Amino acid sequence: MLGLSLNLLEWLAVFALAIGVTGLLFSPYRRWLVFMLAGMAYFIVLEAIRLLSQHLWSVSSIEGYLIGVMCSLAGLATWLTLTEEQRSSRRHAEKIARQVEHRPIECREL
Repeated sequence: MLGLSLNLLEWLAVFALAIGVTGLLFSPYRRWLVFMLAGMAYFIVLEAIRLLSQHLWSVSSIEGYLIGVMCSLAGLATWLTLTEEQRSSRRHAEKIARQVEHRPIECREL
């Protein structure tokens, strides 16, 4: 098993954290919980890239973090580039939908 040996203050802190997260889960502000979880997932990926770069190229810790940040920025730029075509086609379709068609006016003699 894990072999946890926590004192009373640490157990109270864990209990308070569990109550806070549970309360946040059932509140109208649950999107903040998603933001926090996404931030933790990003940091876990950043740590994995740092450890991998330190293991492969024996760089320092700061250089490993810089490599991780550069990899995440490159991934973000790639994602934005790949989705730009969809966004531009959607903007073009909205522009076409906003245009008003005009019919020529017919002049008839009375």
